[in-house]
Amino acid sequence: GKMVRGKWVDGGRHYVDYDGVRQPKLDGKQYNAALNKAKSYNSVLHKSKKALYDSLTWYGFSSSAAQYAIDHLNADYKANALITAREYRKNNHLSKTEIYEWLTSSWIGKFTKEEANYAIQKLNLPSEGSQARNKWVGNYYFKSDGKMAKNEWVDGGRYYVDSEGKMVRGKWVDGGRHYVDYDGVRQPKLDGKQYNAALNKAKSYNSVLHKSKKALYDSLTWYGFSSSAAQYAIDHLNADYKANALITAREYRKNNHLSKTEIYEWLTSSWIGKFTKEEANYAIQKLGDK
Repeated sequence: GKMVRGKWVDGGRHYVDYDGVRQPKLDGKQYNAALNKAKSYNSVLHKSKKALYDSLTWYGFSSSAAQYAIDHLNADYKANALITAREYRKNNHLSKTEIYEWLTSSWIGKFTKEEANYAIQKLNLPSEGSQARNKWVGNYYFKSDGKMAKNEWVDGGRYYVDSEGKMVRGKWVDGGRHYVDYDGVRQPKLDGKQYNAALNKAKSYNSVLHKSKKALYDSLTWYGFSSSAAQYAIDHLNADYKANALITAREYRKNNHLSKTEIYEWLTSSWIGKFTKEEANYAIQKLGDK
């Protein structure tokens, strides 16, 4: 139900500007507009054909307009793959294998295997593991064999890196057993105290954000607490989830101007409020008509 801004809408037939107002002068011109947008994306972002198509359809163009743009765009996707590979190497310090995986990933680069192989060959990287050893490169740590560390303690057990190899900061890690501060350094004094820490974090969330039980649990596990520590916090938290639902409903109405039906849907949504139907009904009843 939210106003669309700066996109092609209604099956990609009409364009609304960034203030949400329809632009009749662009009606019927979606194919040329799609091609121009594709040219802009290609010159700046150097996307793969699949990523370019996905960007155009996300922007609101119809599948036929997006395909028209792809068919009429003079793009060198192998060159785009090479430019992208250089960016991956520069910003993420990846190995050849990891760069190839990112390029061909259906979630990231979306390049073909042929395009990715071209990029790897032209990139002219040293052989695997011949670069950094036992050292940090940005937020990534390379072990004695030259491979990037992932999901483990590194540098004398002081720091923890996640599944992508990046240093973790300000979270509970390693199954929620240990805490690393905002500088990434492990805090041994907190070892074994994750249950109390989870409860304190839950109290903080509850007093400020007024979350549902499910949203609170999800926040705790995202923060790195184990499922058992998160559940302990939930079980020992003195929270009034009906009251939280009412506070949240008032915020929805104030900030988003929703109807009661829409507020109820947001409250019970598995992506937004995550409240129970009982809690949502309570909130709607207490909300009144004002």
